[in-house]
Amino acid sequence: MLENPGQDNHDRRVIAFINEMKTAFSDTKLVALVATNQDPSKVYNAVLSMLQAHPNLAVLFMP
Repeated sequence: MLENPGQDNHDRRVIAFINEMKTAFSDTKLVALVATNQDPSKVYNAVLSMLQAHPNLAVLFMP
């Protein structure tokens, strides 16, 4: 998950998504939570790092 912490609407979406994941997709694991702050370069690098660390990554969530 890529996030923009400190921005209320983003924080709420992240919390809601994590809570929904725990109940509706309990067999799914959150493997990374990265603050990219809506910076395209940070997003690109974060996604590359996540894919290298977790080659079977199936979902990215970016509120």
